[in-house]
Amino acid sequence: MPDLKDIDFKDLKVSDIYSKFGLRSNPFPVTGIAAEDPGFAPFDEIITKELMAFIQDTYSRKFFGGFVIIGDYGFGKTYILKHLERRINESLSMRGEERACAIYVINPRSSADEFITSVLESFGIHTFVVMAWRLVTERLASEFSQRGEKFAEQFIPKNVQLNFFETQRASTTLLRQDLLSSPMKFIDEAYRFKANLPAIERFAQDTFLPIFKVPELAKGLAELTGYGETDSFKKWSEWLNYRNFRRALKKDIGEAEFFRAIMTVFRRNGYRHVYILVDEFEDIGQLGKRERAEYLSRLRDIIENNLESFSMVLCIKNDEWEKLNSAHPAFVERFSRGVELKNLSAERAKQVIAEYLSKVSDSSRTANEPIYPFTSEAVNEIVKKSAGVPRTILELCYVLLENSAREGKVIDVAMAKQVDSIRESLQYEKRRQMSL
Repeated sequence: MPDLKDIDFKDLKVSDIYSKFGLRSNPFPVTGIAAEDPGFAPFDEIITKELMAFIQDTYSRKFFGGFVIIGDYGFGKTYILKHLERRINESLSMRGEERACAIYVINPRSSADEFITSVLESFGIHTFVVMAWRLVTERLASEFSQRGEKFAEQFIPKNVQLNFFETQRASTTLLRQDLLSSPMKFIDEAYRFKANLPAIERFAQDTFLPIFKVPELAKGLAELTGYGETDSFKKWSEWLNYRNFRRALKKDIGEAEFFRAIMTVFRRNGYRHVYILVDEFEDIGQLGKRERAEYLSRLRDIIENNLESFSMVLCIKNDEWEKLNSAHPAFVERFSRGVELKNLSAERAKQVIAEYLSKVSDSSRTANEPIYPFTSEAVNEIVKKSAGVPRTILELCYVLLENSAREGKVIDVAMAKQVDSIRESLQYEKRRQMSL
C-alpha cells in the first residue's frame, strides 16, 4: 500500500464517458433515492395541483390545514416533501410581514414533546432564539421612541466614555437602530459598554413571560449572566428543549401551550404561516398501542389548540394510514385533504427521465430527443420490470446508463431486459476494483 505522501490528485479528472450522449454525468441516483430535491415538480401533475391548492388555501385563510401523502416505500414521498419545502421557502420566505416557511421533520419521533423539539431543531434553535430576542429589541425600540433618553438611562449610563477624549449619549450607543435590529449585536454591545445587564434581563423576561407563560422559562431565556455566544446559546437551547425543562421544573406544562408560544414567536416575527412537513409518519406504528394512542391524542391537542397560522403535511404508508383511520378517526379527521401516490405510467416515466437528463445535458443534445440514449421501448420495459415504482425506475435508469456509457450503445429494449445481469456485472466490477 502506498504512503499517503504518494497519493497525488493533480491528474484527477471528471469522467467523460457520458459525453457521447451529450451528457456531463449520470444524473440518476445510484439507489434510486435522490439525496435532495432535484429541482423539478413531483412525479404526478395531479399531486402538484393538489398541493398548490392546499398551500394557497391555508396561506390565504391563515387557518390550520392537514394534508396527507399516502404511498408505499419507493413512491417518492420524501422527494415530494423536500420539493415542497424548497418551493415554500424560496417563494414565500421573503415577503416581509406576510411570509411563510416550511420545516421538514425527518420522522415524528416517539412522543409529542420530542416532536416539538424536532420541529425547533429542524428549523434551527439558534435562529429561533434570535427571533425570540428580536421581540425584546423591538420592544426596546418602541419604548425608547415613546419615552426617550430617560428610558435609555435605566439600561446604560447617561454618557458613555468611548475613549479617553470622547463621550456619547446612551441612546446613540446601545439603542441605535442597527443594533436593535440585530439582537445578538445588541447583547455584544451591552457587554462592551458595561450596560445594566440585570435591567436588560428583567426587560427581556417581561417580554417573554406573556408568550411562554412559565416564569422559570422566561427567566432562563432572558439570562445574560456570563454571556458568551456559544455557551449562552447552549443554555437557551436547553430551555427550549420541552422535555428537559419540564422535567427540570417538575411541572406539568402542556405541549399545546408550549407549541402556541413557539407559533407566537413566529407570528410576531412576520410569519403568516408555518408549514410542518413530517416524513415517515408510519414510524408511530412501532410504538405500543397505549403509547401510540397517547402520542396521537397529544398531537391532536396541539393542532386543536393552535388552529391559526400553521399547517401540517404528513407522509405515511398506505397500510399504516388505514390503521390510523380505523383506530384513531378523531386524529385522521384533521387531515381532510391528501393524495395517494400511484405507480408511474410509461408516459410519465419518460417525462421524469427527460427531466433528470436535462439537468446534465450539454449543448450537443437536441430537444427532439429528450430521453436519449433511452429508447421509448426501453422505458416501457423499465416500467414493466419496476412495476411503476419511482425509486426502482430511477435505480434501473442509473444501471442502464452506466452500462450504456461504457459500451457506447443506445439503451434499447434488449439491454433493458438484461438489467438484472448488468447490475450484477457492475457490482462485481466495483468489488474487484476495491480489492485491488
